[in-house]
Amino acid sequence: MIRDFLRRVFALVKKEFITIWKDPKSRGIIIALPLLQLFIFANAITMEVKNIDVAVIDRDNSVESRELLSRFENSPRFRRFYILDNEKDFKEKIDTQRVQIGIYINNDFSSAVKSNRPVDVLIVADGRQTNSASIASGYASQIIASY
Repeated sequence: MIRDFLRRVFALVKKEFITIWKDPKSRGIIIALPLLQLFIFANAITMEVKNIDVAVIDRDNSVESRELLSRFENSPRFRRFYILDNEKDFKEKIDTQRVQIGIYINNDFSSAVKSNRPVDVLIVADGRQTNSASIASGYASQIIASY
């Protein structure tokens, strides 16, 4: 009984495929649409982000903050670091898409680390590519949390 059902379904699928293949427009759609989807959605499903460029403002400029930044530099996921002095340049790097994330270290970072208080490090992600931004900020959060 199941064999008969499967044979009928196979015959129906074969008939439909032959009918669609005879029409040149349908043939183009069968080939073109999956290829188009492959190219469009290839970046959307990537779950690994590499070569992340980072803008950094280090207001504390202490041994502790440099130690944190060295952990970023030693990570294989981060590529280029722009050490900046002001928020205007920080914003400009993100707005022009030269960096994917920005890290802002407050001036009380070392005192918070030494006194074992929670530290505040701001991570700013470029939200135009939401998937990559959330993954990159997750990588940065892991490094900060492990510090």
